Amino acid sequence: MEPVFKNRVVMLDPARLLEQRDYYYDLMPWLAEWGYNALHWHFTDDEGCVLQFPSHPELATEGAFTPAEMKHFISVAQQHGLAVIPELESLGHTGCITRLPQYAHLGGAPRTGGGFNSLHPNHPEVRALMRELLTDVAAIFPHEIIHAGLDEVDMSLIPEYSHLTRTEQWQAFGPYAAWIHQE
Repeated sequence: MEPVFKNRVVMLDPARLLEQRDYYYDLMPWLAEWGYNALHWHFTDDEGCVLQFPSHPELATEGAFTPAEMKHFISVAQQHGLAVIPELESLGHTGCITRLPQYAHLGGAPRTGGGFNSLHPNHPEVRALMRELLTDVAAIFPHEIIHAGLDEVDMSLIPEYSHLTRTEQWQAFGPYAAWIHQE
């Protein structure tokens, strides 16, 4: 019987809680048996980055996958009929970037007590950094899709945007989102 849905994807979120490697490998045969054909690999978020980028290894949190380990993981997933779709947060959910002193100026003031955040969408260093990270991701993950995140963005802690309404913030969001998709 042909599956109802062409894409049957489960999201794994190691950025927030990185399990032991065996957990992910042991899960693959079950996912294949249950009819999934892809893993949405959410490897960056405020809490961490579980991929060592060749261009920016300083972003990796403890236990992060090396590029070689990630390529092996992808190979094993493919053996189980699972594609791996990477998600690189590229505007909001980027505390793993802006909490580092050398990148703190790329976002707003740190938010206390949770809530959303944002990189500065018009800062030239943000675009250069994202271009390098997207290049790394494309070299590691063979899938034709790179999920760019772009959800739950709040630019109000960036001084330049702090006085703007949410609607006006979205007017800055749109061109950045278009640029990310072009990249």
